[in-house]
Amino acid sequence: MNITYYMKIAYFFTWNDDLESGVMKKVRDQVSFWEREGHQTKILVLTNRNSLLHQNFHNLDDTPNISWHCFEYDGFIERNRQYANLQKEVIGFSPDIVYLRKCKFSPGAYRILKQFVSVMELNGKPKPFRIRLGHIYDLVTFRIILNEVQGFVTVGNEIKTAPIYAAQKKSTKVIGNSIDQSRYQPLPPAEKKKGLTFVYIGSSGQPWQGVDKILKIGRMRPSWLIHIIGSRPEELGIKPKELPNVVFHGKMNREEYLKVFRESDIALATLALHRKAMDETSTLKIREYFTCGLPVITGHKDPDFTGNEPHILIIPNYEKNVVDHIEQIEAFAKKWKGKRVDRKLVEHLDVRYKEKERLDFFQQIYDSSQAEKSAV
Repeated sequence: MNITYYMKIAYFFTWNDDLESGVMKKVRDQVSFWEREGHQTKILVLTNRNSLLHQNFHNLDDTPNISWHCFEYDGFIERNRQYANLQKEVIGFSPDIVYLRKCKFSPGAYRILKQFVSVMELNGKPKPFRIRLGHIYDLVTFRIILNEVQGFVTVGNEIKTAPIYAAQKKSTKVIGNSIDQSRYQPLPPAEKKKGLTFVYIGSSGQPWQGVDKILKIGRMRPSWLIHIIGSRPEELGIKPKELPNVVFHGKMNREEYLKVFRESDIALATLALHRKAMDETSTLKIREYFTCGLPVITGHKDPDFTGNEPHILIIPNYEKNVVDHIEQIEAFAKKWKGKRVDRKLVEHLDVRYKEKERLDFFQQIYDSSQAEKSAV
């Protein structure tokens, strides 16, 4: 479907990590493309008053068709109050489509979805049910939110089939995460060195990323050099010099971590998605690795790859996967040493394709809602 109508899109979500986080880079890439396509977007972000995002929110620049709005809070009561303020902002904007990432219930969020046509992005399956008051409340109120949206965008097929979402029988589109590849220059092959060099980038405190498994790789292959960006050794319960072949960089900005990418032969992605009871997703790090030209080793399926591509190694998704498949990992890494992935092989990940799909889906949902109104 070709969009012929320029839409006003209100995009809201809760986020606390910094501007260099994968999610914030993704959102900025998305809305920049939407603007290039002629659409107007108002981004409304709820964030904790002490968050890294709140500290750096002033660095986000408005443009003629993109405006950023921060709603800081501290605690449950203030969060609900800020949702009411966010609701007023949305009403004043009067969008054609409200796009939101999965959120917790609040009266303000509910009223927004009740009043406007909306699409929710789903990035994961719900947590396993627990007989706890807080979890029961979240589950019941989340269903209320789900009832009010008109469509879902999921970042993988597995999420689409989760019972809580499938039971809604909503229009659903699977769109793997996107990246603006025009912001990156393909990297030249790493300088020839003895041995292999790996890189991993990700946020700390997320067990499903499998950073502990990367440390196992370092122990099994002490001659390999492994860069870990985004974590410190103390966060993983090890001493700084316990693994001399593993270099911990902590948080880095884009300019800094691209220098590490340049020195690396192979990129490591999420290796423990089974800890979230999932087997498929489309991580942002894989898209950035490929855009830079790095071949990838991961432990989960991805909706944008069959697993037969020569530039990605998908090992089975279970606890001992890196131990049982270390020989396969080594063979893949040696095959790709001194090489880079041709951008043409991964251009389907670019915003030019992914965000057109998303905008087409917005148009479809909007047209359907208008048709329903006309029929009443």
